[in-house]
Amino acid sequence: RRSTRSSSASSVSSLAESSSSISALPALTSSGTLESSETSSQPPMIVNEPRPEDVLFGQQSEHPGNQLLRELVVSLAEEYNQAGRGEKKKIALQLMNSIYESGGRFLKPMGGGGWEVASTEDARDKISKHFRNIRRRR
Repeated sequence: RRSTRSSSASSVSSLAESSSSISALPALTSSGTLESSETSSQPPMIVNEPRPEDVLFGQQSEHPGNQLLRELVVSLAEEYNQAGRGEKKKIALQLMNSIYESGGRFLKPMGGGGWEVASTEDARDKISKHFRNIRRRR
């Protein structure tokens, strides 16, 4: 079991590597949590048009960013399912960081149109939900 966890960490680490990084995006700390400047006093960031790299909340399964997220989740599903709770959280955070490093954001639809950038917690929850859905389908 120990070897599975180390291979999981290396698989996820390789996903998180990127030739370009975006300084405004949260970064992983050494403990596997995201550094973030989010505070509840900041207004939500609004986006009019999602980019192809973005992961969209709701029924947006054909969007390229959502397809990439699904592919990443499928590739890590076995390691995630065998991991303990803390390791699962770390895998989800590293996968989220991979999306951010590719230029993607996690966007929630707004009632009157447009998109709101999701919180770090909401993004991690979406990734965890994808892992649960993969496990249920098998």
